[in-house]
Order: sequence, then structure tokens, then C-alpha cells
Amino acid sequence: MRGVLTLLIVAFLLTISFGLSVVATINPYYLILKDLLAGSNSELSLLVKPSTNPHTFSPTISDVKRLTSADIIFANGLELEPYLKSYKAVIYLSDFVPRELLLYESEEQNHEGESHGQINPHIWVSPQLVKDYILPTMVKVLSEKDPKNKETFEKNAERLNEFLTDIVNRFDEILNGYERGVLVITHPSNVYLTGPYGIETLSLEEGHGKDPSAKKVREIIEKAKDGKLLGIFAEAQFNVELLNLMAKELKREIVILDPLGINAKGTLEYYKDLLKAFERAIGMN
Repeated sequence: MRGVLTLLIVAFLLTISFGLSVVATINPYYLILKDLLAGSNSELSLLVKPSTNPHTFSPTISDVKRLTSADIIFANGLELEPYLKSYKAVIYLSDFVPRELLLYESEEQNHEGESHGQINPHIWVSPQLVKDYILPTMVKVLSEKDPKNKETFEKNAERLNEFLTDIVNRFDEILNGYERGVLVITHPSNVYLTGPYGIETLSLEEGHGKDPSAKKVREIIEKAKDGKLLGIFAEAQFNVELLNLMAKELKREIVILDPLGINAKGTLEYYKDLLKAFERAIGMN
């Protein structure tokens, strides 16, 4: 009897399909993957908390163990996660975005007219790039690793795709009127979202952790006064003391823009919060 019971237990365990162990480096990718993996038995974890600046993050010993055992590590790339170079399970999502769509941190050009410098890594802030390149890549990679759940991933992606199409249309409605406009922000996390609309970003911080000179601050203020100012934005992960002084001179309130989705529970809420931030800023004009 005991032998039969043991065989039944073994047979039951063999029928269990163990899911993937998936790690997302930053919260926006975690939110997308949480929606994509719904209904599967995969285990998803987030590496960098949304209250932490990912540019300065360093993994702990427990983080290293988690990364080592992961089946897939979805990362941004573009030098946002230099600590991942020794891991084989990493998928750099920026590798699947066409090179011509990537933007540089600085608008400086060389003598041949080509941009140079470090590429701006914040591709996830653009719902268009997520819809066209990041989401399809995630589905493809997950389906290859876990073909039994391919249909689940694809159905979840269809729902996400419909939402992203709608959110892109809503951004079109509010930002198309700001061609040649400017916005002021602590850190240039918005450029992939606002750049296609012809909006210039006046960022206090170009290099990470580098405070702007007094000359640069004055130049930003003058540009904001002379241009079609969309709004002044601050991010939860950065100091806003200097931005507060500039906001007083420009006579505008600061709007919080959260590129990491501190309070978002899913993809839908993440992009709706970004949309609300721009709607609020524009409503002050």
C-alpha cells in the first residue's frame, strides 16, 4: 500500500509543470512582466526597488544568488545595469530597439554632424517603443523558454497591446500641440516619450549625479521663458531643491513625473500616471 502511494505521489509530481524563474531589473519591466505572466506558474521578482535610483544601484549577496539562479533576467541595457555583465541569462531589451530610434544624453554633435556620447537609457517611458519592440521581445523570449504557456503569454500581450495603443493615442491628443515646445525636468527620463512630438527637454542633470552650473541654470530659465513651456517636472528619485527655485522664477508649479512607477500596480496604472502628469502640467498653461 505504501509503495502504491509513493508511486502515485511521484506520478503527481511529474505532472507538475514548474514555471520559469524570471527577474526584472527595474519596476516598469516588472509591471509589464507581471501582466504578461498572469495565469502561468512562473516566479517573477524585482531587482531594483522603484524608490531606488537604478543608475547607482549595486546588487547585494542575496541579489547575486537570485540572479545566478534565474532562467531569464530582463534588463534594459544601455549601461543601466553594468553589474550584469557576468550573467548568461540576461536579455537586454534595448538590443531589440532599432539603433536609429535611440537618443543621446547630450545633443552635442561631432564635426561630421553625428551625435555622440552616452545613449539615454530610458526607453521604457515610451509606450510606443514598449508596444512595438519591448513587449514582442518579452513574449518571444518567454514563449521559447516556456512553450506550454505560449498561448497564455500571447493572450496577455494582446490585452496589453490594446491598452498601449489607446495610451499612445491619448498622448498624441495632448502633446501634438506642443511642437517646438520645451519642458524643464531634473533628469532627462522623458525624452523617448516627448521627443517624437518635437518637444525639447531642458534637463538640470545630464550626467548622473552632476549638478548644473549657474550658467546652465540661467540658460534653462531663459529658454523656458522664451519658449512654449509645457511644464516643470520633478522625479521622486532626485533632489528638487534647485528645481523649486527655478519654478518660482518661472511662476509655475512643479509636477511629479515618476518614470519608475513607485505607486503603480500594473502596466495600465503606470502609463496612466505618466499621462495624468502631462495633463496636469498642460492644464496649468
